[in-house]
Amino acid sequence: MMRKKSIYLALSPAVFLLFSTAQAGVVCPPDPSTAFVNEPNTVYAISYPDGGTNTLSSYCSNLTNETTIATLNSCGAFQHPMDGIGYNPQDNFMYGVMPTDSMGIGAHLDLSELPFGGSGNGDIMVADPVAVFRIGNDGGYGQIGVIDPAPETVPFPGENQVTPIMYNVSTFDSSGNMYVLGYRTDYTSQAFPPEVNYINAEMLIGTVTNADIQAASGGTIPASWSGIDVTGDAVCEAVVDAFRAHTNTFSACVVNEYLTNGNDGDAAVDSCLNLIEDKGINDFAVSPTNGFFYAYDTATYPDRDVLIEVNPGTMVASCTEVADAGNQTTLLNSLMFTAQNNLVGILANRGTGLQINPATGVSTSLTPNQILPAGFGDGASQPFALVPFLRGVVTNFIFDNGFESDLIFANSFEGAVPPVCPDF
Repeated sequence: MMRKKSIYLALSPAVFLLFSTAQAGVVCPPDPSTAFVNEPNTVYAISYPDGGTNTLSSYCSNLTNETTIATLNSCGAFQHPMDGIGYNPQDNFMYGVMPTDSMGIGAHLDLSELPFGGSGNGDIMVADPVAVFRIGNDGGYGQIGVIDPAPETVPFPGENQVTPIMYNVSTFDSSGNMYVLGYRTDYTSQAFPPEVNYINAEMLIGTVTNADIQAASGGTIPASWSGIDVTGDAVCEAVVDAFRAHTNTFSACVVNEYLTNGNDGDAAVDSCLNLIEDKGINDFAVSPTNGFFYAYDTATYPDRDVLIEVNPGTMVASCTEVADAGNQTTLLNSLMFTAQNNLVGILANRGTGLQINPATGVSTSLTPNQILPAGFGDGASQPFALVPFLRGVVTNFIFDNGFESDLIFANSFEGAVPPVCPDF
């Protein structure tokens, strides 16, 4: 998520390209002229109401100074809402992730072997790929490919497995590598009595290299998957077990709805989604200081939140519980680091967010009503020491504090010159 734009000395062709492109309208798909520009302490968010249109906005990292950049509807209708956005500091584009399954849960029901497994040897849930979009600062976008789910491992005899990708969770590191979150869950199924029972769960992180992101132009984008080790940390183990328990509650609901209300698999899933759709991790971020992954689970438990930290070298997780009586934090759907290593979270339907201490997990509410509330969405920040626009080919600004006090040509796509965002 970011904002301001500057033009560099000796780049007059780029100046004309920027203005001619801006006058011509949105670029679909985005080209290099529509890349974002590093603006210190700036973040971005995509938000959308139920049944509405995705809107891309920028903020200061303390969630002040909301500015609408574009409504994402100029490059064709999205099949599903855009989510899971991240900022790539190597090419200065935003990237978004979208489910390809109609239910938006990363998997679909395969009920060809009725009822619910028949012999018990058929997969009931089948994981789906997610679509990846490149987004420009003029509101242009284009799909660059899909990421396939993690391959299934060999479960024990009589068990099946599903490995859905969480389309609302992605982030980038300073090298431009993209990360997505998945789950690997073993389950058994039987026809009499009808049951699908989830017995093991593991969180996964998928890595897409910057080179593969840059080269993507359709088809499958390669990803490598690593499991997160929660063994030895009781808090981590408990939160994964809690997610598995929620999944089984959801599963029992789907089975019951399917058998009693018309044998429609999609309708059964839709009627039970409220039991699981907000559970677990809804976003994660990479620290600009130590490179660790951080997540903040506010929805699995009704009385506490959980800060999750993962060492990328060992993939070992450590977790900290934070009391939250009555679930006052509600649903956190976006998590971002600031350059000062503060965690900032956007809360759904609250018009505000949290500052989260990455060492203790203790959160502090930011000033209310700084942002427009939205039921779903995601955010991304500029937490790293970024290279200049066009990767520093030229290092001097023109018209920067020269003829006038403000940069001209700033934000040629992104609107008026924004205020200078404070450190946060």
